[in-house]
Amino acid sequence: MEQPPINPETMRIAAFYVTIIIAIIAVGATIVGSIAFFKAGSGQAKTFSLLVQRAGALQLITVMSIIGASCFLAVIGKVNSEGVISILSGIAGYVLGGYAAKTRGAKGDDSEE
Repeated sequence: MEQPPINPETMRIAAFYVTIIIAIIAVGATIVGSIAFFKAGSGQAKTFSLLVQRAGALQLITVMSIIGASCFLAVIGKVNSEGVISILSGIAGYVLGGYAAKTRGAKGDDSEE
């Protein structure tokens, strides 16, 4: 089934708004992180860094970017539904595999600091 072509003006507007949303999120995270580091004492800044590291912020951002990119490619017709399903199932395996490894590591090794 042939999909109708996407209007380039619509794509430009969508890209513009997505860029604004990403910029707002980045500025908000920078402000919160800056306040947390400047208000914290010497040991508390390390605690905040460990919180961000243990929360998996980089993995979360990466997974969300891949999901957004795959949805965008599906909307513009560059990837079919089977491709998006493959990408999303791969992400689910990555997330659940990382969770299982993390829980196994937590049970066996509590001395990480």
